[in-house]
Amino acid sequence: MLNDYRVSVKCRNLAVVAIACVVAIHSNSLITEENSPRWMYLLCDVLFGKLTCWAVPFFFAASGCWFGLRECSKGKAFVLSHFYLKKFRSLVVPYALFVLLGFVSSIPLAYMQGVKHGDGLLSHITLTWDVFGVTELLPHGNGPMWYLRSLIILFILAPVWRVLALRAKWLLLPMACLALVTPPLIINGVIPFRLGQSSFFFLGLFLSQFKTIYKKHMRTSVVFGIAAIVMITYTVYDGGVGLMVSGVLPYIMLVFVWTSYDVIVATRVASPSWVSRYVFWIFGVHIIFLNWMLPPVRAVIHSPYVLAGMTLVFGTFAFVAALISAVVVERTNRRLYAILSGGR
Repeated sequence: MLNDYRVSVKCRNLAVVAIACVVAIHSNSLITEENSPRWMYLLCDVLFGKLTCWAVPFFFAASGCWFGLRECSKGKAFVLSHFYLKKFRSLVVPYALFVLLGFVSSIPLAYMQGVKHGDGLLSHITLTWDVFGVTELLPHGNGPMWYLRSLIILFILAPVWRVLALRAKWLLLPMACLALVTPPLIINGVIPFRLGQSSFFFLGLFLSQFKTIYKKHMRTSVVFGIAAIVMITYTVYDGGVGLMVSGVLPYIMLVFVWTSYDVIVATRVASPSWVSRYVFWIFGVHIIFLNWMLPPVRAVIHSPYVLAGMTLVFGTFAFVAALISAVVVERTNRRLYAILSGGR
C-alpha cells in the first residue's frame, strides 16, 4: 500500500492548486462574449480548459485513493453502516446545505436580472428536483455540486468497489481508462449525471493498491509536460478528432502535475498546506461569489479585452473571498463550519 502520510501531504498541497484551477474554470465565462475574437476563444480554451483539465479528475482520483487506503486494506474491518453514516455526514449533508445556500442566494439575483415570479425562475424549479440536482440537471444555484453528487452515487456502491480492489484490482484498470472515450459519450448524453469523470475515481482506487506510484524524477515531468503541450496544440486546432484525443489529456496532465510536484518541492518552495483545510469550503461557496459578480460586469462591459483582464481579477477575488468566509465562519461558529464542511 502507499505511504499514507506522504500521499496525504502531497494531495493536500495539490488540492490547493486544483481548487484554484476550478475557480478559474468557472470565472472564464466573462470572456465568452459573442464579439470575442477567435484568438481569445483559443486562449480561453487553453488556459481554462486544457491546462486546468486535470483539476476535477484530481479530486476524483484523490477520493478513490483515500477510499482505497482507508477502506480497502487487507485485514481491516469494514462496517458498512458506519461507512454510510460517515459519508452521509461528510457528503450528503454538505451537498444539501451548499446547494440550498446557492439556490437561496440566486433568487434575489434572478429578480434583479428581471425574472418575474411565475414567469421565470420559481415557475420552472421544484425544491425536490432541480434545486437539489436529483435529476440529471446541475443543482440550481450551485452547479459545481455535481461533483459531490457523483461521489455520493459512487459511494453507494462502495462494497462493490472494495471487493474489486481486494480481490480483482486489475479489473479496475479498464474502468479507470473510461475517460479516454467519455468526451463524445458525454456530449451525446450516453453517460448520465455527469459521471463521465468518475473513471478517475477508479484510477485513484487502483493506484492505492500499490506500494508506490511515481518516484521523484524530473525526466518524467519533462516528458509528460512536452506531451501535454503537443496534445493541447492538437486538440485546440482540431475539432473532430481532437475531441476523441482530448480524453487522453487529463491523464497526461495528472501525471505531469503529480511528478512536477516532487521537482518543485525539491527546491523547497513554501507550501500552501494551511489553505488546504479550507479547500472543500472554497469549492462549496466560490460559485456563489462568482454568480453575484459576473452578471453585472457582463451587463456593463462588453469589450472582450477588458473582460479578459477582469477574469483573472474576479477569479482571484472569488477564491480569496471564499477563503476569508471559511476562516470567519470557522472562528465564529466551529460547529456550523464542521457541519457545512462535513467534519473536514
